[in-house]
Amino acid sequence: MKIRKSQPYVFLVFILAIFIIGFAYVVLTKPMQVTYNRFYNESFLEDEVYQTFYIRSKTIWNWVLLPCAVALILWAIIKMQEKGELGGFGEV
Repeated sequence: MKIRKSQPYVFLVFILAIFIIGFAYVVLTKPMQVTYNRFYNESFLEDEVYQTFYIRSKTIWNWVLLPCAVALILWAIIKMQEKGELGGFGEV
């Protein structure tokens, strides 16, 4: 099996993207938690619509990495199988 020239770059971008997305998620988790705790636990927000919104937003935040991971994996697979301009794999 011939190793394509683009594979190392795709893997490098893939690993770099994992670290960048993970870093952004960790950095933004604390403000999200503070916002959630402040508004969800306040006694003056007895409206059920607000409570439901914050519960749903916390659930979405906890699961946001799954679609990012799936999209990143699909991107890497597609890029590794992509043909170059002259019909060769990974040759540009």
